[in-house]
Amino acid sequence: FPVTICFRAQDSKFFSNSTVSFDYSTIGLKLDFPIFQGGAIHLSGQAAKWQIRSAELEKEIAYDQLQKEHQDWSNELKQAIEKEAILKKKMELAAENLRIALVRYQEGLMGIDEYFNIFYENSTARINFWQNHYNGILYSNLLQLNSFENQ
Repeated sequence: FPVTICFRAQDSKFFSNSTVSFDYSTIGLKLDFPIFQGGAIHLSGQAAKWQIRSAELEKEIAYDQLQKEHQDWSNELKQAIEKEAILKKKMELAAENLRIALVRYQEGLMGIDEYFNIFYENSTARINFWQNHYNGILYSNLLQLNSFENQ
């Protein structure tokens, strides 16, 4: 039980306008001792237990979120690997189409707008390939940095 003890001492002289002076001194002792706390100690123990349980639940939630992110990154990496060959072939075909379109444009068999459409398709195919490639690198690195195998 918490006990509080205070001690106070004071000594002073009091002078009035007349020639009479008064001396006084005081000494005090204050003692606080709780007789009944109404189960406060038990309740504070229960509160501590609930705080521990709350922290454990927050830890579990964070771990579950990390596992979900890990699974998502794994799926993204798998998709990037599966799409790479297809996008590479598409990029090669678009480059070949552009080469043919340039020859046809130079021969006057194709208009500039058709050529620019094929040029745009070639650029889009190259962007898609490299975006997929860098996504694969990104997800591979994320998986290596946040590996759950070591935990």
